[in-house]
Amino acid sequence: MTLAIACCALRPNSGGRPTSVARSLAGAGTETIGLVLARDPQVISTESYYLQFLVGVETVLSEKGYGLLLQVVATNADDIVTMEKWRASRRVDGLLLMDVLVEDARVKLSSHRGTLAAVVVADPASRVRSPRSGRTTPRR
Repeated sequence: MTLAIACCALRPNSGGRPTSVARSLAGAGTETIGLVLARDPQVISTESYYLQFLVGVETVLSEKGYGLLLQVVATNADDIVTMEKWRASRRVDGLLLMDVLVEDARVKLSSHRGTLAAVVVADPASRVRSPRSGRTTPRR
């Protein structure tokens, strides 16, 4: 019996499906991408950009069998804490980074060994330091 099956067997009412922790222990991904937004929830609910973006992301992810885990936080510091918590608990397979700034701590965090893969969503005119090469280049 593998550890993943054992974890599933120990969890009542699991319906025979392993939990995200059990899948992770067995080497499988969570099939979930995380997005942390450091924004006022009122702004997110009234700006059509965020709603259209979220619907678009969810549509593409669901076509591939993935889900989106969204967390709205108050500050950029809370953003980092949430990302670290997700990484430590293996809650998501990767991250979407929005509203990226030059020298953004989230980009630096994603460049460390053992961290989650990240896709940066930014204005093409913005210049963000690449976590891999250290060069400042326009993002596309």
